[in-house]
Amino acid sequence: MALTPYTITKDESDDRFYLADFSGFPEVRAGRTVSSCTISGGSGLTIGAPAVLTEEEDGIAAGKGVSVRIYGGTAGTTYTFEFRGTLSNGSVVVVPAALSVV
Repeated sequence: MALTPYTITKDESDDRFYLADFSGFPEVRAGRTVSSCTISGGSGLTIGAPAVLTEEEDGIAAGKGVSVRIYGGTAGTTYTFEFRGTLSNGSVVVVPAALSVV
């Protein structure tokens, strides 16, 4: 399942949380949840430890999304990275992401 990266924009000095929504994957629609997540890419950003949502946030149900704190970066740069979620059935799915620093 190919997904288009969702891009958010932040100021160089912003300290932001980025949400990844896994609810569109067939396994998640069938009742699986995200057990854990890692992030790859985003070199040049400071990326915290991803956390599986324990309650609904911005319309993403608990267990179906991940939140991560991101800061840093250089103005005029768009960074790409991936959320690699391991689901409760052991499947691994990827949500592409991008962040533009202004």
